[in-house]
Amino acid sequence: MCGNNGKEKRLIGLGIQRPEKKVALYDIAKGEMNDPIWSCTTTFCNTISGFKIRNIAPYGDVVLMVGGPCAEMVSYDTKEVVWRTSNAPSNAHSIELLQNGIVAVAGSSGNAVAFFDINSDTPDEPKLTLDYTDAHGVLWDPKNDVLWCAGSNMLYAYAVTLGADGTVTLIKNEELSITTPDGGLHDLQACMGNDDVLLLTTADHVYRFDKVKRTFTDAYLDVEGAKTRWIRSVGYFENGDFFYTEHDGGDDNGHGGGWNTTFVHYIDGKTRTLKTVSTTGGRFYKARIWSSAYQP
Repeated sequence: MCGNNGKEKRLIGLGIQRPEKKVALYDIAKGEMNDPIWSCTTTFCNTISGFKIRNIAPYGDVVLMVGGPCAEMVSYDTKEVVWRTSNAPSNAHSIELLQNGIVAVAGSSGNAVAFFDINSDTPDEPKLTLDYTDAHGVLWDPKNDVLWCAGSNMLYAYAVTLGADGTVTLIKNEELSITTPDGGLHDLQACMGNDDVLLLTTADHVYRFDKVKRTFTDAYLDVEGAKTRWIRSVGYFENGDFFYTEHDGGDDNGHGGGWNTTFVHYIDGKTRTLKTVSTTGGRFYKARIWSSAYQP
């Protein structure tokens, strides 16, 4: 499986939006991101607003990408298309693959999470659509056997089942679901090495959400120079190192300079100091810890 197995490496992927639309893999521990270890270009998605790395039989490691009304899954080894659809909710921002072959896609402008079955006779058509205001994130939680969905100020959890007749059923887990302290939920990620914690960003905060204690804690307010407003993506390594990305132009709402960047802001977990690592590979929207595990 793909993953950060060596302590000497800090593998992250970038969802590059221009000049090419591609996912590229780098070792940020080198202090620069110029020569990718691996990359794959898409001509199907009109942008890359979200991506993940997962593993599923019989394809092995796969890379999932979303952008606009489109979503695509390609083999990591061959880069061949495994599945795709142009029927995702508008402004698709996040994607998740379950082990039963269901793919969940969150679209912010579509205000919905759509569920596809890659093994059905009509894999590009949604089997179920969940109305979800400003849907920005989906993440499978193997410990609790639920799909977390993030949007607006709603962090809700759902059990997802696929019936023998191909019917997708959702049951909301009321005990786990929660309203966040503020709105503008954007990114939703697992916390590497701690399966009781989720990472999420809102309009003004980067939170660690403890699923057991049900508490929200600011992730890095003690780090001088680190920003928490309009953060696009976050990642937390098992050794305590943390990274985040933000747009690098326009006003505080991201307007005028676009939503993407060429920088990853990296926080050393021991020294609590901040450094910036750049890439010459293009302008990207999100960065991800490179692991095919649901809970790295």
